Amino acid sequence: MTEQDKTSKEFWKEKFNKNKKRDKGKVKILHEQGWHVITLWECEIKTDILKCVKEVSKELKNEK
Repeated sequence: MTEQDKTSKEFWKEKFNKNKKRDKGKVKILHEQGWHVITLWECEIKTDILKCVKEVSKELKNEK
């Protein structure tokens, strides 16, 4: 692994962790405002769309 690869890997790991922390805060604010939030990752949608549809359907049923 080259130094550039290591730096890039570290960059993306840090960016991902910052994004997760930011998203967690945004979800908390939305919940406080009465919103129900479902997080679907692109990789989940690509690999198991049926599971994602079931998750959304389940959450919508729970809202009633």
